Amino acid sequence: MKDEDRILKADLLKQLMAGKEQALVEIIHRYRNQLIYYAYYILGDVDEANDAVQDVFIKLWLVKDQLTKSTSLDKYLNTLTKNHCISVIRKNKTRQRRTDNFCYGQPQFSHVDELENAELGSRLTAAIQSLTATQQKIFQAVYFEGKSHMEVMKEHNIKLPTVKVTIHSALKTLRAKLHDMVK
Repeated sequence: MKDEDRILKADLLKQLMAGKEQALVEIIHRYRNQLIYYAYYILGDVDEANDAVQDVFIKLWLVKDQLTKSTSLDKYLNTLTKNHCISVIRKNKTRQRRTDNFCYGQPQFSHVDELENAELGSRLTAAIQSLTATQQKIFQAVYFEGKSHMEVMKEHNIKLPTVKVTIHSALKTLRAKLHDMVK
C-alpha cells in the first residue's frame, strides 16, 4: 500500500512538473483538507487558513518548473503552508502596528458631538487632499487599504525606498497641517 502511494505521489509530481493541470487538481483534492487543518493550527482562523492554502496551491503551480523528481510533495506542501502562514502573521502584525502608529496621539472621538466630528473629518480630508497625487495614492494604499510597502512598490512600479520616503513625507505633512488636533 505504501509503495503504491509513493508511486502515485511520484507520478503526480511528474505530471505537475510537466504542466498538467489535472495533476494540480488531484493534488488539491488529495492535500487540501490536511493543509487547511495545518494552516488553521498556525493561524487560528478558518477563513485565513482557507486563503493561505489557496495561495499555497497557486504558488505550487507557479514554481512547478523548479521542482525536482526527488521533491517530497508532502514535505514541500507543508513547508510552503508553514512559510505562507508565517508571512500572513507578519503581515497582520505589520498592519496592526501601522494602524496603531497612525492612531497614536489621535484624539478619541467617543465624547465628541457630531458637529465636531464633521469638522475634524473635513480637516483630515482636506489635509490628505493637500498631499501630492503620488503621496495620496501611496498613503491611502498603506493606511486605508492595509497594503504592505512591497505590495505598493509592485503595484506602482517604484522602488522600496521611494515608497518609504513618500510615506514619511506624507506623514510629516499631515502632522504639520493637523498639529493643533494632535496634542
